[in-house]
Amino acid sequence: MKKNIRFVFIALSILIFLFLTALIGIPILYKDDIQALVKKNIDESIHAKVFYDTQNFDLNILSSFPDIGLELRDLTVIGQKPFAKDTLLSVKAFALEIDLWDFIAYQKITLHDIYINQPIVKLISIDSLTHNYDIMRKDRSEPQISENQKQTPSELPSILLDSWIIEGGQIEYVDSVHRRYFKLWNIHKKSGGFLSPTVSQLITNISLERI
Repeated sequence: MKKNIRFVFIALSILIFLFLTALIGIPILYKDDIQALVKKNIDESIHAKVFYDTQNFDLNILSSFPDIGLELRDLTVIGQKPFAKDTLLSVKAFALEIDLWDFIAYQKITLHDIYINQPIVKLISIDSLTHNYDIMRKDRSEPQISENQKQTPSELPSILLDSWIIEGGQIEYVDSVHRRYFKLWNIHKKSGGFLSPTVSQLITNISLERI
């Protein structure tokens, strides 16, 4: 009897060890591939220079299990000509956690946490057609989707957002066309709610130091 209990204990210990090793190993083994995929999609979608600290690109299952955690640091977006010297966005740290089980079992997207630390945004318009925030590529070919593959809004996944926090944000707006300018300092924001293609509800608290 004691032998059987000892065998079961050893077997379970080995299984748990292998499971934990797999959880730790998945992000490490595929980290470079994931970074390459992120870079490829950015290059194909955005007409701007995007930089982030590759050494602190963190994709982790173990620390946030059963969620998947993603973290980026020192994210910067700089426009192309005529905005090549202007930083559109800089973020000290960006992190999110998504519920893996909800997505696999129920095809539901549950974001438990989105955290953005010290985002600095500078929006510039130099004429009615030229804006530094107009960075989405317009020449990207759209994939061909058959009528059977198309999804109606009600079929698209909804997003449950537990917490969306912005700390120490700053927004600057420069409009040369209408001669408008404003700057918001030290923005703090906390939101939570529900997003879907048809109905959205967010409860938001915002504070700022000055305008």
